[in-house]
Amino acid sequence: MTTPTFSCIVINGLEETSFIAGNKYTFNFDIYDNNEVSLNMDSSTFKWRMAYYNFPTIAILEKTGIYADTPNNRFTITLEKTDTENLSGKFIHQPAVIDIAGTEYKLTQGIITIIGGIPTLESTEGLYGFIFDDENNSMYIAI
Repeated sequence: MTTPTFSCIVINGLEETSFIAGNKYTFNFDIYDNNEVSLNMDSSTFKWRMAYYNFPTIAILEKTGIYADTPNNRFTITLEKTDTENLSGKFIHQPAVIDIAGTEYKLTQGIITIIGGIPTLESTEGLYGFIFDDENNSMYIAI
């Protein structure tokens, strides 16, 4: 049996992140050993997965990480606009390192809150009617 290269596993060890759906977002992951010494990742590959918070066994998004080269213990994941434009809610995400032998290590996970974007006026035009009640200083939406 081989000893894992990475043995410092921290559940929900990533800082909680929030952003608005449909925006480009980049995560940087720096990998350290148990002694907090940075590990050279140049011969590793990387994956990143996201699942709904209440359904962690079903990944809804998976991305391949990019080795950053500088610093040599970093890899990045970039979410494009299309990755999140139709999402909102609370999610968990989990980076993984795959070593040269093909063994995958899931080192930590974190929480992401994606806030639904407000649609453009053009995309909602004709769908709703607004009724203003000046007397009560209220607005109603007629569907």
